[in-house]
Amino acid sequence: MREQVPAEDREVLDESLEAVGDGSAASPSALRRALRNISGVASLVRAGAPAVESVRRILDSLNS
Repeated sequence: MREQVPAEDREVLDESLEAVGDGSAASPSALRRALRNISGVASLVRAGAPAVESVRRILDSLNS
């Protein structure tokens, strides 16, 4: 997916993935924000549907 988005969106993806890391060091709010950024970028490209669904499931589990 990364290759299918403009450079600005790749930067958002990179920053968000860095914030997520392995999930253990990220605060819940930072994790949610990063996941929403990833989902937003993924929704802009056709191949991003699986990523959007994955993020939705993760966010649902965080909210439970």
